Amino acid sequence: HAPTMYDQPHQQQAPVPGQQPPMSGQGAVGGLAQDLGLGDAQANMLNFAAAAGMERFHERVHGTVPMLSQNWNALKYYFEVDNRYVLTKLRTIVFSAVLPNKRWKRVEIDGTTKLDGQEPQYAKKFLTPSLDENAPDLYLPLMSFVTYIIVCSYIKGTNGKFTPEVLTQVMYSCLGFQIFEVMLIRCGLYVLQVQQAPLLDLTANTGYKYVGLCINMVVGMVLGRWVYRIAMLWTGSMTSYFMLKTLANNYAFSSHGVSSQTRMPLLYGFALLQFISIWWLGYGGDLN
Repeated sequence: HAPTMYDQPHQQQAPVPGQQPPMSGQGAVGGLAQDLGLGDAQANMLNFAAAAGMERFHERVHGTVPMLSQNWNALKYYFEVDNRYVLTKLRTIVFSAVLPNKRWKRVEIDGTTKLDGQEPQYAKKFLTPSLDENAPDLYLPLMSFVTYIIVCSYIKGTNGKFTPEVLTQVMYSCLGFQIFEVMLIRCGLYVLQVQQAPLLDLTANTGYKYVGLCINMVVGMVLGRWVYRIAMLWTGSMTSYFMLKTLANNYAFSSHGVSSQTRMPLLYGFALLQFISIWWLGYGGDLN
């Protein structure tokens, strides 16, 4: 049969006239040194610097990829939700103080328990949100946060006050206040000498206020400013109670010493902060 390229796998192709063979990284640097008219000593130093830089780059890449994978696995935990969880969580946020026989403590996982054939990703300690209604999630805070920005922009638009800066104004004011809340609660837990809660846990729990903010603005847009104030009192109280029970049962455990003296005042302060944030971040003045 006619010879093909696969009949002689080890035969090297003759170089094409005028075509330069490929160079490695150090070869390219050496060629650059020659083009610049550098001597052998300078060329060797340039090659050494290039080799060290490439080695450092590869170390950074290999070190960053596992870190990104680990952070993604931690973040993925907070989005493992389903319709049942979303509805149950909304009911808990809006009616937290009137739910009979409500259990607030999260479900812990035994060290030998596996989910879907794999070891639990989140601290190997708690069930995911889809399996535990008391687990924090970032789906509801994120969706309600985006919805709140859209609702506020729409209300300002109907009043002729909308500008492109409204979106960033609402977003930055909400994020700034929430970051302040997270840092304050984290400092409070440190004062209580309890195990520090993950930042994503605190971000999720402080982000549920956007559910109440959305309800307030929609109710006020439809029924007027006075009904908005009634809705604000309700959602502020329910969100505060939700935060109080969540922190007390899952993060700020009762213990001896300093914690026993300052635990409840701090928890009541964090709960009151939710009411203040709903009042402060609301745009009731733009309602008719």
